Amino acid sequence: MKERSVSIQDTIRREFRQLAPGLILFAEVVEAGSITRAADRLGVGKSMVSKSLAGLEAKLGVLLLERTTRVQKLTAAGDQLYHSVSRMISEGEMALADIDSWKVTPAGKLRLTIAELACQFLATSITAFKRNYPLVEIDITIDDAQLDLTATQLDLGILFGWPSEQNIVVRNLYDQAIILVASPSYLDRSQPITEPSDLTLHDWVLHPADPLVSDDGMLLKGPDNSEAKLQLRRSVTTNSAIYIKNLILAGAGIALYPLANVERELASGALVQLVPEWKLPSASVYAAYTHRNALSSIARLFLDKLIEDSRSAQPSARFG
Repeated sequence: MKERSVSIQDTIRREFRQLAPGLILFAEVVEAGSITRAADRLGVGKSMVSKSLAGLEAKLGVLLLERTTRVQKLTAAGDQLYHSVSRMISEGEMALADIDSWKVTPAGKLRLTIAELACQFLATSITAFKRNYPLVEIDITIDDAQLDLTATQLDLGILFGWPSEQNIVVRNLYDQAIILVASPSYLDRSQPITEPSDLTLHDWVLHPADPLVSDDGMLLKGPDNSEAKLQLRRSVTTNSAIYIKNLILAGAGIALYPLANVERELASGALVQLVPEWKLPSASVYAAYTHRNALSSIARLFLDKLIEDSRSAQPSARFG
């Protein structure tokens, strides 16, 4: 049985080595958005890229991309393969970056965009990174918008929420529980909340782009897989996560907020968690960047630092 297992592993390894060039080219086609643009980036003919992609699909026995003269779209199998290949290449490039970091002292500018809700997890990492690489200048933009990283000059985004862009590389750093909170002053003057349906009678302070609150309402999951879909009464809307916190502390209403970001307020009693047995989907603090070949060596070093720190100190473990 052991010999058979080794034989299967050897076969898979040989197949992977044969397919590796095609897999890398496939990832390039997905990220470029078309075979033509991928060919231009790679400096090869369009027919060569098209033939290589068709050969990969034939060897795998599945269709990876639905292609027309105008658009290309990943199939379910293609989407799964792309994310696996993307992670594989990213890990390989970071390994090479680790080797490169021994050759020279990094110098230059690192341009970051950081979501407000991710800031509290990064100050220590940024300070330690600067101590290790004093010649690196760090330029930080605080922005909650889901930026189009392909259209900006930013090296790396540290974002909060749920990744939605297809043509970016994402590395999850911290998982964050989302809870419902309000201040005692608001609750004292409002109707009691004993079950989810009571929440529809209250004022809400919301982010306009919050994916958990749609025109169809907000979905909560309770004990025994029960569900409650609620239509919320928007009282105040703001695109600043920090200002949402200020407003609910002042008694403006109820908000959805990451547990780790209100840990101190919950402990002091400044905020109260509502219907704790009912859950919302967890969010993530994640690093995001566009085409892997555009990630500078300094950005790779910083991403390595974030990954190292996230493994040693998960906020969800501390606060969840």
